[in-house]
Amino acid sequence: MNQPALLIEDNHSAPTADPISITVRDLTVHPGHDRTRFNLAKLAGLCLQIIARGGIDPTRPVVAAENADGDGTWQIISGYRRYVAQVLAYGVREWVDREPERIATEGGLTLGFVEELVLKMITTFGRKPAPNGHNGSIANGSQPLLSITTDVPAAQIRATVAALLQVYGERDIQIVPFTGNIKQQLLTLQSDNAGAETPDKLGQAHSFKAAYEAGATPQEIARHSGMKLSDVLNLLALTQVPPAIAEACAAGSIGFGVVTALAALKSPRKDGVADFVLSAFDRQDIALTVERVKKVCREIGGWQGITPPLTYAKQAQRNVARCLTRLWTRTVTDNPGMAWTAAAEMAYCYTLDAPWVDPDLTRSWLRLLDTDHRYITAQGEIQWQHVIADLLTEVTCATCPVNQLPQRQLTTDIGEGRGGATGIPCRTATRAEHGNCLHGFAPGDAVSLPVPFSWAEHPGVTGSGGIYTVTSAETLQQAWQAQAALEWQESSVVFPAAAILFPVVVAGDHVPEPWTLYRTTADIEGEPLSGYYAERSLAGADSARPDSAERVQSDVAANTALSLEQVERTPTLRTIQDVQDAIQYADTAPARPTIIRPKVVVHSFLATDAVQPAPDRPVQPGEIPGSKAFYEKATGWQLIISMRHNGIYLYGEHKSADIPTRTRGHDSVDGVLEEIAGKDEGGRMKDETGEEKRKDEGGGRKAEEERQRAEGERRKAEREDTDSQSLAPDAPSPPSLTSTQRQIADYMQTHTSGSTTHPFATPCARCRHKLTQSPVKGNKHAPPCAWAKGRRNLRFTTLKPADGYSFGKEGLQPIPICHQYAPVDTAWKQLIPAYAGKDAPPRAWLIAQIQRLSALLQRDAYTDPRSNVTQRGFEFLTGRPMGSNESHSDWFEQRFAESVGDLSDAQLMTLFIWCHSEHERLQQHSAGFLLPVSSGAQQFVRVREEG
Repeated sequence: MNQPALLIEDNHSAPTADPISITVRDLTVHPGHDRTRFNLAKLAGLCLQIIARGGIDPTRPVVAAENADGDGTWQIISGYRRYVAQVLAYGVREWVDREPERIATEGGLTLGFVEELVLKMITTFGRKPAPNGHNGSIANGSQPLLSITTDVPAAQIRATVAALLQVYGERDIQIVPFTGNIKQQLLTLQSDNAGAETPDKLGQAHSFKAAYEAGATPQEIARHSGMKLSDVLNLLALTQVPPAIAEACAAGSIGFGVVTALAALKSPRKDGVADFVLSAFDRQDIALTVERVKKVCREIGGWQGITPPLTYAKQAQRNVARCLTRLWTRTVTDNPGMAWTAAAEMAYCYTLDAPWVDPDLTRSWLRLLDTDHRYITAQGEIQWQHVIADLLTEVTCATCPVNQLPQRQLTTDIGEGRGGATGIPCRTATRAEHGNCLHGFAPGDAVSLPVPFSWAEHPGVTGSGGIYTVTSAETLQQAWQAQAALEWQESSVVFPAAAILFPVVVAGDHVPEPWTLYRTTADIEGEPLSGYYAERSLAGADSARPDSAERVQSDVAANTALSLEQVERTPTLRTIQDVQDAIQYADTAPARPTIIRPKVVVHSFLATDAVQPAPDRPVQPGEIPGSKAFYEKATGWQLIISMRHNGIYLYGEHKSADIPTRTRGHDSVDGVLEEIAGKDEGGRMKDETGEEKRKDEGGGRKAEEERQRAEGERRKAEREDTDSQSLAPDAPSPPSLTSTQRQIADYMQTHTSGSTTHPFATPCARCRHKLTQSPVKGNKHAPPCAWAKGRRNLRFTTLKPADGYSFGKEGLQPIPICHQYAPVDTAWKQLIPAYAGKDAPPRAWLIAQIQRLSALLQRDAYTDPRSNVTQRGFEFLTGRPMGSNESHSDWFEQRFAESVGDLSDAQLMTLFIWCHSEHERLQQHSAGFLLPVSSGAQQFVRVREEG
């Protein structure tokens, strides 16, 4: 507050004229009067003195200054309480005259009688509005009942005086005129009250403000009121805050430190902080302190509102900042008080800095600004679809570089398959249903988009601290095309026959020649396969391949041996557009001639009359004589079709109790029936009479052994012929798990049984490498981990209690450690618990020690001789790169430099303790190392790292 120049005037504290007589109606309260409440008992006592004396004591006259308006009224500078007592005395005197017997009985006018009458007058007249309306509202019927010991508002006293003046206003009263300006009047008023009955804080504040506005300095006010300068300044501050705060301070609920801090703010910031402070009294989750409120006032005073910065770590943060900025601007315009109340709570309970980097801060802002619960439910769930639709108007899919990628979804794609407003829906199978998202780009946005770890070595991908990104729309396209080409090279084209023999040509949808588009629906290994693919013939094709089930049936019935075509084909994909995208990479990739090698199909598509003649057997109800089903049920032999690379062959197979017996491959049904006719149910050959050949006594045993050996070799040859030999010489073996994949699968299956809640643990659920499906197109059984795509050096260990130790009452189990772990992008302040102890070293010392220990961690990195995997400190916080040429030796230092400002002193203490444990851990001593096991890093157990 700006203070006027210091003026020292000491000649204004006494009247300068003789007493005059005016009507009591012409006296009014001075605007700078310093009392807002009156004590009834003291007022009744003064009234009794005036009645006994016959008027106001002439040695202490009422001093008044003529109103500058010239209306003939006078404003009381000194003696207002005496003036009120005089007016009350008129009424008491009249009541006394009405009850002379009572006065005589009680031996004269007593204080008790006067108190009773004063209380009746205040109760009767004080509820009516005062004509001049000074100082607040009048008491109404909702007020509690008065007693003589009650302090009543000045407005209630003035209402009583106004009512009495209607009767006694024409009576005369002696006053002493005061000559002087308004400043002199107010300083005299304050000087006159110094040492008298103590005025209340609000009354003094009102009077001091009037004097200050009239030109008096705080020093002058302090001198004439007999108060300290600091007390005067505090009282002046009461006039600069909302009335509710001033009243709370006057009642003792709020200290002057809060008042002076609020007084320094400008509205509406001042009103917002005041509302927060008042509301905090009724909340159990907020403990107000003067220092913290003063800090909030300083922050709010210099804060420019939610303002987005120039750069962001992620596009989602940029878009959240846009939403919050727009919501803040709208709220400040429509309801500034609510906006600044929200800002005060955020400053007091959280922080005003960068609410877009912390989901909890984002949720808190939405909760405070969205009173209609459109953007956040009452349970705290953010309705992102509404937030984006209303507040993220800059972002459109039409200009977003992510949406310009080909529609085909890769096995390892950006967005990790997450749809909806918080994912990247245009990279999921439900892209047709999506709208704008938090990861979208507006025109002119600098592109910085995270990509999967497996893209680390693609052109245009840059990495830092284990985070891989592309920085332009062009490099995004390049990286996507490189990944698509890689997946094309790795995709499998080996399918069961049911998926290959019976495609349906899709009319009206075209692909470039010589490709042909097909649609297939089949059941492969118990899973449905439905979609589209394309094929093109390659050099060396033997003959045209069948294109329908009917063609196969007719060719088999005609005893035609068919051979399959040598083709190249795209993977089976969900949409035709995906197939067209795949053809683009197939045409640019090196040719991969592949012979389609279906395995045995345990189905028959023969016509009902294909099996002749029918066996001699009664026909059962519902059976068709001569049909395949009738024949198989009668004989126990099953007719099957087997497809090899050099033709289609038919077999008969009898499932005996021991080993299934199969005929040789035949190119016609008749050949199968002829061989079956020469075998019994066990698969052995019969003679012409149908009886088993008799063996002679001497050579029967040897002949039988020779026959069994020959039969075994024949069966082995048949199995090889129908399985292994049916595969092309250059064809890969059927999908199986490599040693790398088995290690990963074992870890993913068993890690949940360990203590995944410990900060050092590396559960798959919190790992960026965790996928929703197998990363290997041709092997759906590969574990859903990005590391399962190739043969890598892997290391898995477990932290177990050393001899004589246990994990204590918490029930913690051995802690699984995956040294390929890459934690999801979570802020360190959410990962590192606060130290529970009270005596933490200074912050600067902790930071210096952590930096020194991190250098030792880098120096003492441990390389496992079996896996050749280098283990560095704090991999559970930083991760390990997938790129073989990338080092992560400085990842901890980078993340620490980025995060140290967000960590509390207690969190730094925990990290300091962890540094010691990690350094011990890298030594790989047989005795193990001390592991902090409590969340507050105060309890330790000696453990060993095994595996």
